[in-house]
Amino acid sequence: MVSTGQLMFMVFMLLGFAALCVMLFFVLRSLDELSRTIRADRERLTALVEALDANVREGLRLQGVVLPESASTPKADDVLDLGFAAGARAPRGAGSSSGLPELKLGE
Repeated sequence: MVSTGQLMFMVFMLLGFAALCVMLFFVLRSLDELSRTIRADRERLTALVEALDANVREGLRLQGVVLPESASTPKADDVLDLGFAAGARAPRGAGSSSGLPELKLGE
């Protein structure tokens, strides 16, 4: 037969297992809630970035409409183009002390 000590130990083990199951349930539930929150935040940020992109493009379009092209007025695209491919390093000694090519406006 099972002694009282063995029975108490088995009950203790069952209660511990039940507690672990409950803890696992709450951990999984909180992870699900966290993933839903992250997904919603990402969708909101994507919408904000798209709206910002549309506003910048509209501003560039209006700049092209309002400001007539002349030699003294550089377009934003020309100012931002540093003359080297994205990710490539600018050649040293071919511009300012920072190593970036100097922007020559009006050429």
